[in-house]
Amino acid sequence: MSEYVYLLWDCTDDFGSSGKITLHSVHDTEASALKEKRKQYREGEFFYIRKERIRKD
Repeated sequence: MSEYVYLLWDCTDDFGSSGKITLHSVHDTEASALKEKRKQYREGEFFYIRKERIRKD
């Protein structure tokens, strides 16, 4: 397992004063996250990927 994960965030409801961004999915590889993003409406126009380091406490 790598020390990073790739979080796919959904911004489709991020509008107006009560907008919100939700976590869509978590992936082990960037390629997997990109594949899932492309499956979404308009090839994931309202989605973004963020790389996060896994903390080991």
